[in-house]
Amino acid sequence: MSLLFLLSLVLHVSCLEFGSLPPRPTTGVRLFLGEENVTIANFSMIAAGLIHDFDIDGPGNGVGVTGSSDGQNDGLWCQSSLNQNMIGTWYYPNGATVSDSYGYNSGPMYASNSATGQIGLLRKKGIASVQGLYSCVIPNEEGINQTLYVAAYGNTDFLKDGELPMIDGSGPSFQLLSSVDADPPVFSLSFNVTNRSPTIVTCSVDNGNQFNVSENDLIRTVTPVNNDVQVQVSVIFRMRVSGLYKCSVTTDRITTAPLVSTNMAMRNVSVTGSPSNLTYSRISLLSVTLGWSPSAVISATPQYHVFVNNSNGIIMNDNATNTELSLSLRPDDEYNIRLVHNVIIAFKFIFSTLYVGTILPFAATSVTTIPGTTSANISFIIPKTSYANENYSISYTGQQFQATQAVSVTRMSSSSVDKPIMIYIVLTGLEEDNVYQFTIDSSNCLGTTHTGVMNFTTLPALPAGYPMNCINTTFLPLSITITWTGPALIEQNGAPVGYNLTCMNTNGVSVNGLSPTRSSTDTMFTITDVMPFTGYTCELSFINVVGEGPSTQCTFETAQSVDSPRNFTSIPDQYSILFSWIEPAITHGIIIRYNLTVTNLDESKSMSFIIKVNPDQRFIHHNVNGFGPYQNYTASVSASTIIGAGPVATTAGRTLPDIPSSPHLVVSPVVIDGLTVAYTVAVLNETTINITWSPPSHPNGEITGFIVRIATDAITSSNKSSPLSTLGSNNVSFVPGKASYFLIFGGLKAKVPYYVSVVAVNQVGEGNPATAIVFTKADSSVTVSPSNLQAMRIRDRIVLSWDPVTLEEAKGFFVYSITLTPDDGSTSSTLRQTNTRTISVAYDTTSVNITDTEPQLAYTVSISVLLLSDVGLIEGPEFNTSLAMSPTDVNNTDDGSVLLVAVIVSIALIMIFSVLVFISIVVLYRKKYNGVRVAPDVSNTSTTQNDEELYDFEMIDDDQYELINIYNDIVQQEQDTPIVGDSLANIAFPDSPAYVANPITASSYSPMQ
Repeated sequence: MSLLFLLSLVLHVSCLEFGSLPPRPTTGVRLFLGEENVTIANFSMIAAGLIHDFDIDGPGNGVGVTGSSDGQNDGLWCQSSLNQNMIGTWYYPNGATVSDSYGYNSGPMYASNSATGQIGLLRKKGIASVQGLYSCVIPNEEGINQTLYVAAYGNTDFLKDGELPMIDGSGPSFQLLSSVDADPPVFSLSFNVTNRSPTIVTCSVDNGNQFNVSENDLIRTVTPVNNDVQVQVSVIFRMRVSGLYKCSVTTDRITTAPLVSTNMAMRNVSVTGSPSNLTYSRISLLSVTLGWSPSAVISATPQYHVFVNNSNGIIMNDNATNTELSLSLRPDDEYNIRLVHNVIIAFKFIFSTLYVGTILPFAATSVTTIPGTTSANISFIIPKTSYANENYSISYTGQQFQATQAVSVTRMSSSSVDKPIMIYIVLTGLEEDNVYQFTIDSSNCLGTTHTGVMNFTTLPALPAGYPMNCINTTFLPLSITITWTGPALIEQNGAPVGYNLTCMNTNGVSVNGLSPTRSSTDTMFTITDVMPFTGYTCELSFINVVGEGPSTQCTFETAQSVDSPRNFTSIPDQYSILFSWIEPAITHGIIIRYNLTVTNLDESKSMSFIIKVNPDQRFIHHNVNGFGPYQNYTASVSASTIIGAGPVATTAGRTLPDIPSSPHLVVSPVVIDGLTVAYTVAVLNETTINITWSPPSHPNGEITGFIVRIATDAITSSNKSSPLSTLGSNNVSFVPGKASYFLIFGGLKAKVPYYVSVVAVNQVGEGNPATAIVFTKADSSVTVSPSNLQAMRIRDRIVLSWDPVTLEEAKGFFVYSITLTPDDGSTSSTLRQTNTRTISVAYDTTSVNITDTEPQLAYTVSISVLLLSDVGLIEGPEFNTSLAMSPTDVNNTDDGSVLLVAVIVSIALIMIFSVLVFISIVVLYRKKYNGVRVAPDVSNTSTTQNDEELYDFEMIDDDQYELINIYNDIVQQEQDTPIVGDSLANIAFPDSPAYVANPITASSYSPMQ
């Protein structure tokens, strides 16, 4: 507890030693001495012993210091009515700034500006090394810096009576400040003062009464000279008195009671007298002669100026060196005549007026404006009143602001004043840094006289407003462009200099911005060293010629950004590709999806996929279908955040190979009785054929060659290499770019069917074959016929079946000709011909279903072979059977035939359903892996049976072909041009081995060719 008490006691004593701060002035600035609780005049002289850095007011080392502590600090305080912290600066006599450091070795003086509106000059030791004229710069309530001076000396030097202010021995200067015809004249006398600071200036004229020069008419300018100071004093005079002017300077010495110097230094200035006794005499009605007495003091050749005014203004301005002048005037007018005497170093004037009665007021002259930030002091001279009460006011209008004309307060003069008067009017409530135009209006009972339009500009001040509408106009990850609008003009308070912009992110890292001294007034700035997906806060302020105004705050967030995905790979099979990748290494944002684009280069087809993912999903896989074997592809993938996609990762590859599709074999359709029963290759003679083909549409790999097989049995996958049926197996090399191949095969026999097969070979193996059947020459007779003909009737349908005849037996291409002849027991040929029906079916058909028969008729059925020979169609022996059905038997089921039919039909339906299921499975399988397409119907080939054209059939389903015109003549030599053609109609292809595919049709086969 004792330790806490001791600490409290020390703190209490320390606060009492420094003391409280003295009160500030309500207006303006001042110097306040805490030791004596007095305000001291500017440029006063003070003993250092009166300046302390704590509350003393008791025995000390100051001159005449007595008393006791009063609780107030006893330093020398430079004070302002401006309510602002940390303002003002004290300067040593050599111009160096007085530091705010208390350290003992930092100097005998230190400054304290921690208080509001004042700064103290505090002493901690002797000032013999830094004595002289101290200065304090502090702003007034309008923010305009003011300078106050005080001469501080050590106690010994302070008491030296001989060290009084001295006026420099050089002659004083004279300067005319007003116009030459002003009344009264405004002039200044200037002289230099050394040794001590001038506090009071006293002047007199012609040894008359002395008068102190007011602070408003006293200008003191401090200049360092040889480690001392020289003060130039300028005294402003507004009077018409001529004579000898004497001025002296005095320094207030501040001790316990102010002491005034008794020694005064004088300097004299002579001002010439005025001409007098101005008179006139009328020579004629329109002529006047002026006369006057010369000036009392003439130091050079005199020069007189005569100004003659009428109601419209100056109409004459003449000069004379003697004391007489003649004027010519106009009738019925009033004139004002003024006479001015001007010499080199000084001047004085007098004027007289020649008039009758009251006239309009005289216009104001010698207008002086002293603008502030929100006010303006305007003074002017009224040369003379017009013997009537006059009012004076100022009409003013702002350019940018306060554009509506306003009128100041009115000042009134007393009547019958026959001398110049000075009028002061203060305009208040003005806007900073605004140009005002004004006239001075003088009014009496006759009217108003206006001066010409004049102008002044109020002083600028610190900005009152901050920039507005600060936004980030770009939503990018690595740069931002900030735009804004400046403060309202009325709040700028001065000419713009630029803007100060500083930014910092949420992690406390600063980014570049506009320099505080930036001279550009652009309202847009781009910052490039920002980070993606990061919040930023910017402080933005406006700068004018005075300084920086209040700031506004802008907050925003940069856009999200993302790198490209990693480890982008692909694993293809023959018909699909599995793509895999890992999320990007750097994600400045949240990935919401991936964009995958895959291009099939062989088909020039692109596919795009949008793959949505979870925010925490790192590994991504996606399978893409729709490819064929051995197709080249490229792929790219990018990650997307809410603002868009990032950079892409790429990969490329090729799907796996598969067996090739069938080559395009050049064949001709074999057409018999309107039916296309087979496709055959070109026959050159009875022993030789020409096999022509082109490469497959889908090689599904690298084609290495072709295998051409010729056999006497149908070539299947099980017997294609069998030596029992294969007559030849020829390997043909693949040539890149070669469009057509052919093989001439000889040694064949007539009347023998040969089965041709062509397959393409790639790195996987043999592909699907293209097949054809060929007879070099057919037989010219038919000796065979179908056997075991079975017939069955079911109401109006007749179902026939038989044992087939082979091509080898028929020795040529053929069809079955079936004839149904009604057998009603009559001999009417007309009736038999009306109901007789003949149909043809292909050679590989073993049953037929005939509908729309007459149930009440019995029929004789005959079937025979219709052979296509070299001499035309030859019909073989018929096989006949009768099919009798009494009309009463149609609905009779007692003999059990209906049951038999039902059993047969059921078995047939079950078999048909099984076949359909099997065909559907095959079709679906081949569609999946071969990309099939539907071809049009070309079943009716009767009109083109004898056309000598070659066709290409491309298989697009198990039993559908696309017919393409290749060329018109059977070529018997190698062709290098590509095989192309137009799609025709769909062919109703007869039952054929499942391995037959993609025949290319030539002209219709005839064994006679």
